[in-house]
Amino acid sequence: KDFNTLKDSVDLLFKDQSLNILTPSKDITTEIAYSWLKGDGKRWRPYLLIATYSALSGVREIPNFVKLAAVAIECFHKASLIHDDIEDNDEFRYGKPTIYSKHGIPMAINAGDVLLGEGYKLLAKAKKIKLVSLAADAHTSLCKGQGLELAWCKNPNILKMDNVYEIIENKTIPAFNVALAMGAMCADADDSVIDILAKYSYAIGLSYQLNDDVDDFSDGNKIEIRPTSVIAAICERADESFVNEMLHAEDLISFFDTPEKENILQSALNRVRNMIEDFRQQAIDSLHDLRSAELKSLLFCITNKILKQR
Repeated sequence: KDFNTLKDSVDLLFKDQSLNILTPSKDITTEIAYSWLKGDGKRWRPYLLIATYSALSGVREIPNFVKLAAVAIECFHKASLIHDDIEDNDEFRYGKPTIYSKHGIPMAINAGDVLLGEGYKLLAKAKKIKLVSLAADAHTSLCKGQGLELAWCKNPNILKMDNVYEIIENKTIPAFNVALAMGAMCADADDSVIDILAKYSYAIGLSYQLNDDVDDFSDGNKIEIRPTSVIAAICERADESFVNEMLHAEDLISFFDTPEKENILQSALNRVRNMIEDFRQQAIDSLHDLRSAELKSLLFCITNKILKQR
């Protein structure tokens, strides 16, 4: 139950009275950036960081340097969302207009860059140089993964599941690993713990993203072609002419509107659902050698909570 109340404490870090750790400024770009940082979001990354630190250290009163790291990791995440929305041409997030929809692309890029700068400044204040290096690696990995996705979208072609894994390995998995690893490093955990968390992050990151791919087809909204596990599963089984037709569809929901096409889609969704369960179990199994019973319990609960919410 300590970790349930911890979620409320994490949310408090992003209220006005707590964000005085950020560089004070009244310019329009910074105001947009800080407002976005304080706004909607699940804040899983700062929660994972602080909860991991607390579980490994046994400390319940979170020290300032851990809070700095937690806010920094959310700065990086919110910056990536601003840029991601521009690149994906998404006009809404959290049911509200995206930053670029409200303020234009140049200002949105600028606001995202402000958050990146603030994130690295906060890590520097935390005086844990390993955290800066870890964040930089995750940052560049995210850009590589996004680049792979953008390149495929520019020239859609027959997609293999290994191509999807490569994107997820660069885009999604580091987002989990950086939060957990930062929490462990703040608690001065040894390398064996870091290695276990990396294996866990790999499995939970894959399961999370595959679940997200399946969820895309559950709300009936327009779906543009992207390199997802569902598309790869269809490419594995459907004939070339069907795949080529699918790759040039403007809306996948409309494309799969016949019984024959629906059967192909459902077969692919079932294949991906089985993969989700396999990786979920792999995530749980990876915790076997973790000595900290408290961290093991935390991650077990988080696995189920994250995947149920998806």
